[in-house]
Amino acid sequence: MNQSIKVSLGTIISLLTFSFSAWAYPVNVGDMVKMYNNDNSSVAYEGYYQTALKNPNGTYGSQFGVFCVEKDEYFTPGGVYSVNSISDSAYGGGVNISDNFTGDKLDYATKWLYSHFMQKNLLSIVGGINAYNLDYELQQAIWKIEGEYPNTLISGDANKLYNAAMAAQNMQTLELLAYDVKVMNLVTLNSNGTIKEYNQSQLIAQPVPEPGTMMLLGVGMLGLAIFGKRRMNKDS
Repeated sequence: MNQSIKVSLGTIISLLTFSFSAWAYPVNVGDMVKMYNNDNSSVAYEGYYQTALKNPNGTYGSQFGVFCVEKDEYFTPGGVYSVNSISDSAYGGGVNISDNFTGDKLDYATKWLYSHFMQKNLLSIVGGINAYNLDYELQQAIWKIEGEYPNTLISGDANKLYNAAMAAQNMQTLELLAYDVKVMNLVTLNSNGTIKEYNQSQLIAQPVPEPGTMMLLGVGMLGLAIFGKRRMNKDS
């Protein structure tokens, strides 16, 4: 085999491995996280609540923003919870849920709206200014979408976000759903590891690689295909 081909193939594999390693949810099932209630109204796109992942050494890392799916689930600020599942459904609470096994399936409109939050372009929906924080309004819109506000009217920017998300759902606007949005279901555990109580269900997302990364992946796969074809021709 030509040495230059060996080097190119090794480089492609390394780049592919690196790219996929950075493509993941912020938490995994079984992780322990600490919940905070310290939304900072001066910082846009940081989430209505804050969560920090427990490190192997027992400390907690950098906080990342999340939003609640269910309204009647609660947590204690500073409390530590276990990630019971990462799912398309919220379990253990909410106005529209009666069975912990079937769960409350996440609405497409919520996914669409949260993907815009992750892409930091909610302002384009409401026509706000760059310094404006929409965390509270987004939380209200999510609860309205998920049926947690059956008899509650929302107004202002929260209503604009809600209406835009519902319109996108009706049109099945898939091209803007650039993030894989899931529910992080948190529970409190007994000393024997069984579930003691269902707590907050939070939105999280697995971001799709940036366009440059996607191009790199495409080039890498093309290179592998060319290499495989040459190898087959050589062997034949």
